[in-house]
Amino acid sequence: MQQSSYQAPSRHPLFSSAQFSNSQFTMQAMHTMLHSAPTASNSLGSSQVWLTDSGATNHMTADLNNLILASPYPTADTIHTANGEGLIVSHVGQSIINSSMSSLKLNYVLLVPQLTQNLLSVHRLCFDNNCWLIFYAFCFWIQDKATRRILYRGLCNNGLYPIHAFSSSSSSAQPSPDQAFLGQLVQSNLWHHRLGHPINFVVSLMLNKAHIHVPKISSPVMCHPCLAGKVSKLPFPQHHHKFTSPFATIHTDLWGPVPCISVDGYRYYTIFFDECTYFCWSFPLVNKSDLFSMFVAFYSFLVTQWILLKLYNLMGGEYTCNCLKQFLLDKGIAHHLSCPHTPEQNGVAERKYKHIMETTSTLLHTAKLPSKFWSYACLTVTYLINRMPTPVLLHKSPFEMLFGSSPELNHFRIFGCTCFYLLRHYNHNKLQPKTSKCVFLGYGIKYKGYLCYHVPTL
Repeated sequence: MQQSSYQAPSRHPLFSSAQFSNSQFTMQAMHTMLHSAPTASNSLGSSQVWLTDSGATNHMTADLNNLILASPYPTADTIHTANGEGLIVSHVGQSIINSSMSSLKLNYVLLVPQLTQNLLSVHRLCFDNNCWLIFYAFCFWIQDKATRRILYRGLCNNGLYPIHAFSSSSSSAQPSPDQAFLGQLVQSNLWHHRLGHPINFVVSLMLNKAHIHVPKISSPVMCHPCLAGKVSKLPFPQHHHKFTSPFATIHTDLWGPVPCISVDGYRYYTIFFDECTYFCWSFPLVNKSDLFSMFVAFYSFLVTQWILLKLYNLMGGEYTCNCLKQFLLDKGIAHHLSCPHTPEQNGVAERKYKHIMETTSTLLHTAKLPSKFWSYACLTVTYLINRMPTPVLLHKSPFEMLFGSSPELNHFRIFGCTCFYLLRHYNHNKLQPKTSKCVFLGYGIKYKGYLCYHVPTL
């Protein structure tokens, strides 16, 4: 019978035969104990041993000297073992494995005093160092994913894959990193201040990407500097109440002074908006004080045709004068005011004002007319909007809701277009021209006709 010796491990391309004689290990079945041979190259005082464990979710050690930035564990959670026993965690911190080839960082290492060996989580090691951990029957190695550089080579010993690290007292060539021991973990509210007061989601995202563990806070902490610097209004609730009778509520607003006085001498304008039919009236004003007389005339118009029950407007001085208050009181009209500096409470009138002003600006730019014609453009826009269908009224126009019939469109013309008006009735003799070039400026309110402006006077 021929005799042969088993030399497969020594022929592995990554290892030499001398590496198999460094240390011999025996494993006890229940306690995962490693006993080192009393050799000078592998004494407990000169090296540390970490056992790679694919079943461990965190790195664990029983020696506080292995931790950097150690702090008391913030919760009473325990480590669950295979037999169901719970092991107490006293501290948490970081560590570094210094070897002859490289250094491996270990984040979130738990200090478990009942352990007898250092356990290295395979998942945590690969995640924190961006590396592969490759196992073979007789050897293993750690390889960097980006550079493909070998970070560590080791041998299998009795079914275990240990990693040997130099301790702080191994040699002067391998100095230990500086250590700082904190009294407690940094809370997330402190990180909120450090990062410049971002929202909690951003703080959590930044800390997760940096692999920084912070204890969870049972109850949210209110940041008073954030309130002082960032507080804003809460969203206003949507108004779902729908009025079924016209003029049950009229919204009004006043705009001005306008940047330029109109060609007919106006500096302000006011709108009255019916919440039921969405019909709108706009009136230019020379001064704010003219609002009262304008409202009295508007009220007389409504009473003649219909009836007014409630007036809703902003808290402006023109709406709080004693004469207007007394008039509303005598007529039995409910007067509702919005809170100071809260235009959202009069949002119906604000949105209508925005719609009118945007369309007014569009008409003036399209017609290439100067801004002093804003009063005519504003009246024209109001006239057109009242005849436009809207989804709020189930695609009916405010004119149709108020008068019960569809508006006529045959007489519509482009604002600012060229027109010629008849002068025959104004001539003194038959030799004078019967027409003159004008600019169309809108529709007559009190009569059935057009508003025109003579071109030479522009």
